[in-house]
This record gives sequence, C-alpha cells and structure tokens, in this order.
Amino acid sequence: MRTQKQWIKHLDFTVLDMAVTALAFLCACALRPGAVSVLLHEAVYRNTLIGLVLAAGVIGLLFQVHRSILRRSAWKECTETLKFVLLLAVIISFWNYISKVSNDLSRFVFGAWFLLDFGMLFAARCLYKTFLNRRLRAGNRLPRLILIAEAGDADRQLSFYRTRGEKQFRIAAVAVFSDAENEEKTTADTEKEGIPVLCGREALYSFMQKEVVDEVLIADASLVRDEELLQSLMSAGTTIYISLDEIGEVLPNKHMDRIADQIVLASTVQPFSPEQMLLKRLTDILIALAGLAVTGIVFVIFAPIIVIQSPGPVFFSQIRVGMNGRRFRMYKFRSMYPDAEARKAELMEKNRMKGGMFKIDNDPRVIPIGRFMRKYSLDELPQFYNVLRGEMSAVGTRPPTVDEWEQYSLEHRARLSMKPGVTGLWQVSGRSDIVDFDEVVSLDMKYIREWNIRKDFKIILQTIRVVFTGSGAY
Repeated sequence: MRTQKQWIKHLDFTVLDMAVTALAFLCACALRPGAVSVLLHEAVYRNTLIGLVLAAGVIGLLFQVHRSILRRSAWKECTETLKFVLLLAVIISFWNYISKVSNDLSRFVFGAWFLLDFGMLFAARCLYKTFLNRRLRAGNRLPRLILIAEAGDADRQLSFYRTRGEKQFRIAAVAVFSDAENEEKTTADTEKEGIPVLCGREALYSFMQKEVVDEVLIADASLVRDEELLQSLMSAGTTIYISLDEIGEVLPNKHMDRIADQIVLASTVQPFSPEQMLLKRLTDILIALAGLAVTGIVFVIFAPIIVIQSPGPVFFSQIRVGMNGRRFRMYKFRSMYPDAEARKAELMEKNRMKGGMFKIDNDPRVIPIGRFMRKYSLDELPQFYNVLRGEMSAVGTRPPTVDEWEQYSLEHRARLSMKPGVTGLWQVSGRSDIVDFDEVVSLDMKYIREWNIRKDFKIILQTIRVVFTGSGAY
C-alpha cells in the first residue's frame, strides 16, 4: 500500500483521463456546425486535440493527481476533477497563445469542451472507481490485516480503522494485549463487530499460521519496543505497520507509509517498488504465453501416452497455497496413477525430506512416461496457466500443498511473502538433492531478500540448463 511513485499504480486512471478528454473535445466540435470538418482540415483543432491528450497524460504522470483516488468522496473527486480540467485549460491556452493561434480556435468549442470534460471526466472516474472497489471486495483482493491494540482501546481502534480503511484493507482479526508490560489478558469477547478477537501472542501466532494475513498494524504504543513480538511478525514475512514515531532496531527495510489516513512506519522482508512489480508481472505474462505454446506441443505428444499407460485425465489439479496463504488450484500434466494422493499416507515413512515437504526415491505412484516427464520437468508446464492468471510467477518459491502449509511454523510462512513460482532458487541449487526443508526455506528467503529482475532471468537460464540435463530430478 505504498504511496510512492503513484504514476504506475494509477496508470489506468491516467489513460482514462486522456481518453475522456479527447472524447470531450470531439463532442464539443460536434456541437458547432461544420466544426468536425474543420477538425480534419485545420491544424489548430488537430493540434489542440493532440495537446489536450498529451497534457492530460503528463499531468497524470508527473503531478500525482490520482493519489488516494479510490478513497476519495464524491465531493473530493468533484473538486479534484475541476482542478484537473482547469489546469488542462490553462496549459492549452498558454500553448495556443505562444503559438499565436489562440484567435483561430472557436471560443464556443473551447468552452463546450471545458464543461463536457469536467462532467464526463467526473462521471467516468466515479464509475470506474465503483467498478474497481466492487471488484476488489468481490474478488477478496483487498489486503487482509490484523490490528493489534491494547485491550482497553481495542474497540476505538477497530472502529477507527474499519471506518477509515474499508476501501484499503480488510481487517481479518483484532489481537488484544493487556498493558505496557505486554502481559496477555483473557477476555470474554470472542469477536468485535463480527471480527475475531485474538487474546495474546499464542492466539495471534496460531491465527497467522492458519489464515490469510498480508499485513499487521500495531496500534498499541506499549508494543513498539517489544522486539520479540516484532521479530516473530517479521520472521513470518508479513508487512508491519506501526502507527508511532519510534520502532525497535529489529525491523529492516523501514519506510514511511499511510494507512487509513494515518502516518505509519512500515517494514517488510523485501520492499518492492511499483515499477519492479509491474516489470515482473509483464515479464511473467510474456513467459507464460511462450510457456503455454510449448505446453500445447507437449500435450499433443504426451497426452495419448498418458491416457494409454494410465486411463484417466491428462491434467492433474490440486489446491496449493500461494502468496501469504491464499489458496488456488494449480495445474500439471498427470505423471502419477489416479490414486496417487490416496496412497501418499502409506508412503510417508519413506519421505526423504526433513520438514514440511514430501519426496521419496523411486515413487511407485509414478507412471512410466511420468518418470521421463518429471526428469525434464515437462509435467510442470501447465502451471504457466496459473502464471497467466496471476496466481503464480515464472520465478518464485514453490507453492506447498495444504497439509504441508498447515505444518509450517511462523518462520516457514515467510517463504510465501511473494507469489510462488514455476521455478526458483532452490530448484536450480540442487532440486531433489536438497533433503532438508530448512535449507529450502533458507534459499527461498535469500531469493526474496535479494530479488531483482536480473536474478529472475539468471534463474530462468539456470532452469533451462537443469531441465535439459535432468540434473537433480526426482
């Protein structure tokens, strides 16, 4: 929820402003008889149209006119739209003046454009904001936040942040602590305003291990020096907001932020800028499209073999756990017999992994062609569909199964503080040769802390080499 560099975050609104401004000018021209033909034949009208569109884009990109736009009231949006159109009018009037063509532009067309642009742009912004807010709420895309407050102040804090931040985040739970000594206090309340109440540390940690939690907001002044609490939250890979001026030295990557109109200090394992996230997403889309093309070729070749060797579906799907505990359905080519999941329990004693993953040598559940596909990771190709959907990234950490996730400690949870990937650092560092889950987590956290787009491309190239050689396969 950072507020820095908003031009990328609200690029859609900038494009909307440009399109509506152009449409308003064309409509203004249509109101004057003969103006449309004039628009086609006289340079002043064409240049004014181009100038308005370019000016709208520049204003949107450089002046942060869309800051906090999703949380603006209708009146605030009205005044902001008026200021935007006035600034546009001043810029284009000045440009026409210094170009010595201002007398050639119809005053009627210019005035009509001003009124139309103001009305149309205000309506377009409001409608688009309504669409986005409904989509966020309906799609459960708002960040899920835990509010930590002192017991006697929890009601006030909850009411404040729930009212002010309803379009910015969803409060998943309220964690209640007792006083300045941070002693836990039991309470008869199990929920406040329909939101679960977590009494003390153990309830807080247990909730975070089982539920989707993106962020934690500490509103209790007595907890700002509690390094044990901060370290535990930090180790879980959760973004932390503290509504105070002082924090312990335990928090890395600190930055000022704003949440529910309050200035806070935020900390996360790895701070990603909007530009970095946009670049990673665009890269994911391009790689996913290429990957799905390869998937189609592999399907034509291997689908008949899979069905002949083991009658059943060609694809295998399974619920996996993604970023910050979100669950999604992941797809693969089926490389095992249909009863593979049912037989997993009887093979658990042969598990090679120490910790929260399952791997065995010479897995009897794998069909003959499945061994070849798994050796060269061909079974993983359908996951590019998950990448295209935005549930996974081309490079990241591997998504655990639900039963693996439920066994995670708070520290293990941090490996899903970014989107899981089709490939990742631990896959190119040994794949199944690594048998200690803590080592997997260590490599995943190293990737998250040191992430940049160059590292992703390096891992992709290493993955291609590993896949073609079949090294470390299982």
